[in-house]
Amino acid sequence: MEENSFKKRVEDLVDKFYDLNPDVPIPEDIVRENNELLEIDRDNLDLLEMKALILMNTNPVNENEIVYVYERILSLVPPNSEKAKEARDIIDIYTSISNIEDEYNNYKSGDDNAFMNSVPLRLIVGIKAIVIIILLFFLFKIYSVSQNENKLVNNLNRIEISANEKVINSASDYEDIKINAPSNYSFKTKSEIYNIRKQYVSKSKFATRNYEPNEAVFGSIVDYKPWWGLISCDNPDYHGDYHERIEGPSKVSVQMNNPDALVQVSLPYLIWGTDYNREYCTSEYSKFIPYSLKFSKKYNAYVLKYELTRAFLNYRTNINNKTYRYPLQLSGLNARDFGYNYVYAYNTTNIKMFSYNDFDMTNSIVTFADYVHLGGSCKYKDGCNNISPMQDGLMFRVTELPATISLKLWKSYPSSKNQKADLYYQIVFDEK
Repeated sequence: MEENSFKKRVEDLVDKFYDLNPDVPIPEDIVRENNELLEIDRDNLDLLEMKALILMNTNPVNENEIVYVYERILSLVPPNSEKAKEARDIIDIYTSISNIEDEYNNYKSGDDNAFMNSVPLRLIVGIKAIVIIILLFFLFKIYSVSQNENKLVNNLNRIEISANEKVINSASDYEDIKINAPSNYSFKTKSEIYNIRKQYVSKSKFATRNYEPNEAVFGSIVDYKPWWGLISCDNPDYHGDYHERIEGPSKVSVQMNNPDALVQVSLPYLIWGTDYNREYCTSEYSKFIPYSLKFSKKYNAYVLKYELTRAFLNYRTNINNKTYRYPLQLSGLNARDFGYNYVYAYNTTNIKMFSYNDFDMTNSIVTFADYVHLGGSCKYKDGCNNISPMQDGLMFRVTELPATISLKLWKSYPSSKNQKADLYYQIVFDEK
């Protein structure tokens, strides 16, 4: 089965399952398809979670099967995540029920004393009642979140993204946020850079009285060093000191001067400049400075827009001996600074991922790892302050215009991709 076909089947089944009325039995066709898909991918978290909920809703309940499924989930998720805590709690509950039932059966077979038999039976009935109440609440919560999620997704997907309609269709629900120009950070001290950052944050929606830049994100900035500039292409025959790479506004300042733009876009590979792509190398759009940012308090959502030319879609570059469209990468530098560490792309249009494995933001929850440090990639003497690392799971290619990436952002690791986001964020690529 092709990967896209399998992924679509899983997504459709998840949607169908979480749209069910929790008061009615789970249809047999859903149970059957869940089992079929798990035969194909036994490590799929969405399918495993669904399997566990199906087992909980089966009469009689097989506690050992439920424990097995959650032990499988526990082996696949980060050990300190909320999902891992939830799995451990459910394992404990169902292990306890199983042990008590075993104890009851032992009492019943080995002792005719009615009083001894009745005590564990009462315990079983009591614990099972508690579990049923918990599970009914859990299922209802999932169902309610799913309904609200669908409404929000529909609202965000109604955003107009055509080049001729550069405003949100419900303009009254969104306010414009100013895009600040990039600036030159080269040879400034870390303290000076922090003061610049604080100034821009103080005018943003993330302003707090005692804001300090996150040391995990910005703490490795080195004093008096140059910064990568907004250079888009490289000269394959260049033999100088690479001072051109540090001239003008600094690339990182596009993000740091615009804290509300939590997730932005950059080119992870420096492209060779030739006559073939001169349009790109000399253009403003190749600097990937957004032209629009809007925020809706009603939808708890940001919409960030870039412009690309149709020529951009035709450019190709060689990476690891293969030819690709120019790859782009999401950077969560600002998101991570404000604690939004986790991202999932719940919807994309005209986007193809560039991951070297099956783990990327369209099928998994990805952790932002962006931070600023001194590196040698600029090749200028003693290095430059720049962003690292490259993250395969956040790389993608634009295949047609307009294109969109719709993201969920969370501060804590979510229990599933279906969990309501702490913040919604949409990136739009319009045709210039």
